[in-house]
Amino acid sequence: MSDPFPLEHLTPRIQETILAEFRGQHPTVLDVLQVPEAEWLKRPSMGPRALAQLRSVIQKVLDQGPNLSESHKTDAYLVSERVRPIAEQKLLRKQLQQVQEALQVNKAELWVRGLGPDLDLELSRMAEENFQSYRMIFLSPLG
Repeated sequence: MSDPFPLEHLTPRIQETILAEFRGQHPTVLDVLQVPEAEWLKRPSMGPRALAQLRSVIQKVLDQGPNLSESHKTDAYLVSERVRPIAEQKLLRKQLQQVQEALQVNKAELWVRGLGPDLDLELSRMAEENFQSYRMIFLSPLG
């Protein structure tokens, strides 16, 4: 965990963002793990794709690292293992809300064009299917 974080596996834009977060200093693996994903997403150049790339590199580092028993894991590591799924869940909820809002806008537009009443049942069915899919994600146990 005290090894330098492998910035070379990331795009230059993500490298710059990480270095800026740590004021130009090369962070350790633990340093990067201690920053919640929600905080990374607040950075201008860190969107969902960049975060996915960062998450991938973090996972590779963790997979290569020593297999620590629960009693030897640091508090920061344990917190990062708990915070990551929570941040992902919040991001998914936000995306679900955006999809629902877009669906309402599309539904209103179709209704204005005179196509609404015939589509209400189909749109409701599709929304329910999507809701059930997301619900399974939200209700799944967090690691």
